[in-house]
Amino acid sequence: MDKPKLSTKRKVGVGLLTGPIILLFVTLFLYAITSFIANNLASPSSAFRIFNVLLSLLGILAVIGIVVGVPVGIILIIIDSHKKDSSK
Repeated sequence: MDKPKLSTKRKVGVGLLTGPIILLFVTLFLYAITSFIANNLASPSSAFRIFNVLLSLLGILAVIGIVVGVPVGIILIIIDSHKKDSSK
């Protein structure tokens, strides 16, 4: 059986719903790993500090993405489902 194709709006909506949340978890995971490694070294280099700052900025962007992306993603999915309902 063939799977029904997802429309572009639905794909973007699902991406906006899941992308920032996955990005936040990955960022927190990488931040924890780099902090653990830097704390176990005798003298952590500035590269660890720079990497942690970049991960912090990425985490901030992920949180902003959650605040903005989740409602927009829900709206896109609802709009797409209404178009499919009206075409039947």
